[in-house]
Amino acid sequence: MFCSFSLSSQNRTIDSLLSISITIKQDTERVNIYAKLCKKLADNKEFENAIAYGEKAVELAQRINFNKGLKTSFFNLGYVYREKTNYQQALNYYLKSLKTAEIINDKKGQSACYTNIGLVYYNQANYPQALKNYLLALKISEALGEKNNTAKAYLNIGNVYFAQKIYAKALYSYSKAIRIKEESNDTKGLAAYYMNIGVVYDVLKKDDKALEYYFKALEMNKKSNNQEVASCLINIGILYRKQKKYDKSLECFFEALDFNKNFENDYINTNIYLNIGETQSKLSKHKLAINYYKTALSFNTKCNDLENERTIYDELAKSNFNIGNYKEAYLYSVKFSSLTDSIFNAENSRQIGDLRTNFEVEKRESELKLLAKAEKEKLQVLAKEQQQKQRIVILAVAGVLLIVVVFSIFLFRRYKLTQKQKLIIELNEKETQLQKEIVEEKQKEIISSIRYAKRIQQAMLPSEKFIERNLLKRK
Repeated sequence: MFCSFSLSSQNRTIDSLLSISITIKQDTERVNIYAKLCKKLADNKEFENAIAYGEKAVELAQRINFNKGLKTSFFNLGYVYREKTNYQQALNYYLKSLKTAEIINDKKGQSACYTNIGLVYYNQANYPQALKNYLLALKISEALGEKNNTAKAYLNIGNVYFAQKIYAKALYSYSKAIRIKEESNDTKGLAAYYMNIGVVYDVLKKDDKALEYYFKALEMNKKSNNQEVASCLINIGILYRKQKKYDKSLECFFEALDFNKNFENDYINTNIYLNIGETQSKLSKHKLAINYYKTALSFNTKCNDLENERTIYDELAKSNFNIGNYKEAYLYSVKFSSLTDSIFNAENSRQIGDLRTNFEVEKRESELKLLAKAEKEKLQVLAKEQQQKQRIVILAVAGVLLIVVVFSIFLFRRYKLTQKQKLIIELNEKETQLQKEIVEEKQKEIISSIRYAKRIQQAMLPSEKFIERNLLKRK
């Protein structure tokens, strides 16, 4: 019922978006609707329709120069191709989305692109490139102070180390992620973090620590009542079986089976019945084990998991052999061998495809590096030209300033010389004036002397009238 409801809800959402896309007039909103349809259709495994709407979103966003919508459209097309396992196309679109996010300075968008590029590389088992992109996503998330995305980045980094069997670093990354989630009181998705760290301890054969984290994950999943409860119980049951605690192991598997009735997840049912069968085989209850293996096989036909199918055939062959049913054992053994060869050939094809994809990706990266190098050289040339221009301007300004300084010194010296000459002239004028005053004073003295002498003379000699009168008398 849950799966049916989920699918119906998804279809209703798609129908609603389709209706809106027909009536809406604003181009930017139409881009957003097309991008959402691309994502929803991909979730519904309608990949061709998803690609069609994604390309319509890209075309319209480019036409109206709507970079924000273009970034989302590229990103969603990357998601579609990643779901289709067409990793080359997924990388192309994620890289386009990343470039657009850089143009509009969308840091969150850049972080999301780096994360998904990392996921593509992780799916290709290209762990160095996956780690590189996860670290770039981590750097941005930490700079933005986004606790949830920072924790997810550490979780992804831990997955890379786990895949490479670098368990100490995997534990550190998972622990770091858990600490961030706990410190921020963000319990959403924390169960998955506990589960991962439990798996690491399980691989390291530290059963007590593994069980501690498995039970933490189980408790959290039970609170949210999701289907991961069954996955936790399966992991706990397998660990108990390794410890030869078969009763506890079966108890966990049957509890998982009972819980999964609410979800009817065929993949989980396959794993539960397979593990019950394996536990019964350990108890030498081979006929009972065969029944559980066959039930597991019936559920597996619905989800078509080849690896599980191969394992079931192998276990059926062993159990039939143990009860002396050699014909059945042989038939299941042949199916096991045939499927193994098929998977091996498919794996070879996948590896060849991955090699081709890696080659194309590396080629693309080489092209990007060459473009980056050319751009860098261009910038360096421009920088040198700018520096040369600045040097010329500086020299010109310095030359002008030097001329001004020299001219100022010349003017100052002329001013000082003029002042000196003026002072000399003033002194000469004062001396001349003084000499003039002396001469005038001397002249005054001489005139005064003459006048004084004349008065004396006049006083001592008789006057003309007196002489004339006396002379007349004598006649």
